[in-house]
Amino acid sequence: MKTEIRKMTNPWTEKMFIDEIKNHDAYVLGEVSGKEIIGYICGWEIAGEFEITNVAVSPEFQRHGFGERLVKFIREEKKCRIFFLEVRESNFAARKLYEKLGFKVIGVRKNYYHSPIENALLMAWEKTNSQRKKNEKI
Repeated sequence: MKTEIRKMTNPWTEKMFIDEIKNHDAYVLGEVSGKEIIGYICGWEIAGEFEITNVAVSPEFQRHGFGERLVKFIREEKKCRIFFLEVRESNFAARKLYEKLGFKVIGVRKNYYHSPIENALLMAWEKTNSQRKKNEKI
């Protein structure tokens, strides 16, 4: 929760996290350092697609590859063919990471975020045929 509160303009509440973890389609992965969660990724798998709903890394651990590791792990772990996420238009660090990982902007959700009101960029990444075949063997 500390990671969420420190990194977000409009952080998830504890109830939102509990609901996400309880949901049978939710997937929560955390990077742990000692006793502190330093990062996590949440998402939902639906009909062969995966929606990344939240990615966070504690500020002191950012720019050390943890966010990249989380996204790569979920893409390799899940047998989904396509992955989606929303990101604030102004979150240039996250956008740069997602673009580095091959995500492409496929749309804009007007006034999606609150506090402050801001557009979200809808991004997607699709596995290639060779990546799908590799994933099927696992």
